[in-house]
Amino acid sequence: MKPYIQQTQQPAGDSASFIKTGGRFANACVFLKTMFLFCLALCVSGGAWGKETVTFSSLKEKARHGDINAQYYLGLIYTFGSEKAVEKNAPEIDETVDKDNERAAFWLDRAARSGIKGAQYLLGVHYGIGEKGEKDGDKALYWLEKSLNSGGKLQDTFASELISRLKKEGCSADDAKTCSECDGTGHLSRRPCDNPYCKNGTLVSSPITFMNGRPCGICSGTGYITPKCKECDGLGVPKIHSSIECSTCDGTGYLPRQRCTNPNCQNGMVKGPFGMAPCGTCFGTGYCTPKCKDCDGTGISDDD
Repeated sequence: MKPYIQQTQQPAGDSASFIKTGGRFANACVFLKTMFLFCLALCVSGGAWGKETVTFSSLKEKARHGDINAQYYLGLIYTFGSEKAVEKNAPEIDETVDKDNERAAFWLDRAARSGIKGAQYLLGVHYGIGEKGEKDGDKALYWLEKSLNSGGKLQDTFASELISRLKKEGCSADDAKTCSECDGTGHLSRRPCDNPYCKNGTLVSSPITFMNGRPCGICSGTGYITPKCKECDGLGVPKIHSSIECSTCDGTGYLPRQRCTNPNCQNGMVKGPFGMAPCGTCFGTGYCTPKCKDCDGTGISDDD
């Protein structure tokens, strides 16, 4: 069962300095901190690993390879320190880990984008009080709204109160969509279909002759594709970046697109025992995006 809510401890920082353009959110910040501290004594959650002891290295490795619960627990461990995190029902680990705001923000952001309600709630609160370095009422509102319908009545009650206050202060979830790569749309500019045998959305001259004349499966017969923006995972809200991301691939896990590396591939097709068939390396596109070897395709080069 995915965790949906988490205790927290008193955040550090100036409770009267919730700064955004013109300092509009000072009142919201005071309320955020007050409600946040009250929530500490009440909010409890379960965890995917229960109370078993796990190695910190294995937890990090799971998180690097996309385990969303591991990402959430790393966020908790780096937020509170390993000893305090256990009190919040994070798994007990075999090392003593101190707080690290940069890593906490990074992993909470990744878990929140994967749908962990507790991470979305904490990220929203932390944006509201600036605990992780960036104060932004719009992003706070965006993630708090995402955290609703968590299955935890108490969390939803507090989130709703915070959302109401932020809206009264003029915050807007739509204003949180500030990704510079896609202008907040979540998608890149439309471009012609990558399928070399697609012409205006219809397959033409394909070596698999019975497919000719049929709609292209890559572009759904439109002749164009609008790739999802990787910088914001299609949400329009930019990711939180960290120094632990791989510098070789800029944290994407992949190198730039290039022609298919399969020497037998001809425009996405290879000759097989029963005739021409789509290349398994490039999935019939003629191009591939090689996995970054420096980070094993995870986008994370170091978390020590």
